[in-house]
Amino acid sequence: MMEYLKDIHGFQDENIALLLDDKKHTKPTRQNITKAFRQVVKDSEPGDVVFCHFSGHGGKIKDYDGDEGTNHCVDGCTSALCFLFDNVL
Repeated sequence: MMEYLKDIHGFQDENIALLLDDKKHTKPTRQNITKAFRQVVKDSEPGDVVFCHFSGHGGKIKDYDGDEGTNHCVDGCTSALCFLFDNVL
């Protein structure tokens, strides 16, 4: 994804915040994710493009408000992202 953003859309390394749980990059803890989003807000100017990509765990929860509709969710559930912040769900 990062190479695509750089090669196709011209993003520069110094404008990319990468948080990974791989011991080489900034760890994606609650504090670090919040800090990264605050930095994006602080550094962004009118006309800038901001791209956020999340890869992680997901799940299903009951669709209480019916916004998924029967065409997309025949089991009465909706998709949900599951973040693990500092080892606490």
